[in-house]
Amino acid sequence: MPEIKNKRVPMKYETKDPKELKTIELKYEDIDGRTDKVSFHVFKDGSDEQFLKLVKEFKNAVHTYDLWEKQHASRIVYKDFRRCLSGSARDLWD
Repeated sequence: MPEIKNKRVPMKYETKDPKELKTIELKYEDIDGRTDKVSFHVFKDGSDEQFLKLVKEFKNAVHTYDLWEKQHASRIVYKDFRRCLSGSARDLWD
C-alpha cells in the first residue's frame, strides 16, 4: 500500500459575484415603532456556507425586531424565511 502523506490543503471559500446574488427586502417594526427595511440574499442552490450565512442574518433580525413576541409570530417568521429561499431549497423547505 502506498504511503499517504498528510498534506495541508488551504481552505477555499465559495464566493459569488454580488451582482449575481438576488436580494429580498423585508419590513419590520423596531422598538420605537419605526419601520426598518432589512435586506437578505436569496438562497438558491448555493453552498452550505451561504445557507448558514442566511440563517445567521435571519436569526439576528428575528432577535433584533423581537419577532417571536408579536401576534402570529410563527406564521410571520416561517413565511419570511421561506421568502428568502428559491429553487430546490424552497422545495425542500415546503
